[in-house]
Amino acid sequence: LSVAIHAVEQAEIALGSTCVIIGAGVIGLLISAIARKRGCAKIIMSDPNEARRRLALEMGADYVVDPAKQNLQECVLAWTENLGADVCVEVVGSPLLIEQSPSLVRHGGTVLLVGWPPREAEVKIHPFLIYRYEVQIKGAQLSPYCFHKAVNMLDQIDAERFISHVYSLEQINEAFELQRSGRGLRILIEIAGEKG
Repeated sequence: LSVAIHAVEQAEIALGSTCVIIGAGVIGLLISAIARKRGCAKIIMSDPNEARRRLALEMGADYVVDPAKQNLQECVLAWTENLGADVCVEVVGSPLLIEQSPSLVRHGGTVLLVGWPPREAEVKIHPFLIYRYEVQIKGAQLSPYCFHKAVNMLDQIDAERFISHVYSLEQINEAFELQRSGRGLRILIEIAGEKG
């Protein structure tokens, strides 16, 4: 939650803005929820996982995109009257998606990189487009100054909606396999207490 709060603050998501969030995992969904609380008027989320897109809509996203079947840039332009979004938050850490992100924002828009790309990853950015359209590119990882805000917001976020599966300690290998497959959102391992 504190990562999502820091991301929204870094992106300066404002009242009435439009936001594209690439990645509908827990962090992306939390960014969406906090952006909405901050007054974001239109939220567009992109994720190849159908269950995550459904959850994004249930949690308040206005539009979802399946990037395997739809062109994200075309969708964003169609839903923003050809202006582009005010903010694009890349939560996946994919070099290809990072490269695409500046094309999704309007003149003067902000691209925020939250996902962790591989350390050796490089991206190709077109500097003329950054210059011409005054696009800001920022990064956000974690801020120790957001932890108290996260604690204060716990009663405003339905954290249980993010729990997709619950396993016992004996089923831990199955839980890890599910997480690696990308089908789980947040997986909890219950550790039974000793009865005395």
